[in-house]
Amino acid sequence: MRSFNEIMDFAIAREKDAVQFYKDLQNRSRFASQKSVLNEFELMEVGHVRLLEGVKERQSTAKLSQTIPGDLKLSDYLHDVKISDDMTYQEILIAAMKKEERAAALYTVMRDQSEDSEIRKVFTQLVIEEENHKNHFESLYDRDIQGDN
Repeated sequence: MRSFNEIMDFAIAREKDAVQFYKDLQNRSRFASQKSVLNEFELMEVGHVRLLEGVKERQSTAKLSQTIPGDLKLSDYLHDVKISDDMTYQEILIAAMKKEERAAALYTVMRDQSEDSEIRKVFTQLVIEEENHKNHFESLYDRDIQGDN
């Protein structure tokens, strides 16, 4: 069994990867509005890094929420997109949904495999955060993409 600090380091590294993912998408984006949305996503992930660093420092999960959000499930019906320099807004939203969906799935597995209640709380919070992000992207997709059809 890994230690609390090792698990926290893993989770922090995953969130830093997500920050870099959104930075990379910003660099590939052609339009200022896309860059702005992606910057918001990046900042959400930076918030996760800070949250997890605080949890690690305190060695406590007492302030973490444990309420799992509802799910629009739009990403269940969409295929992954290839990351490229000429991505459309729709493709950016799909890539973001899929990234958050994979992160939530990983954290769910890690939570379910842990016997430590504090570590389970951390991963439950991460599942909640990733599901919230996915729901945010699905809502944007529903409003901006499906709303046009």
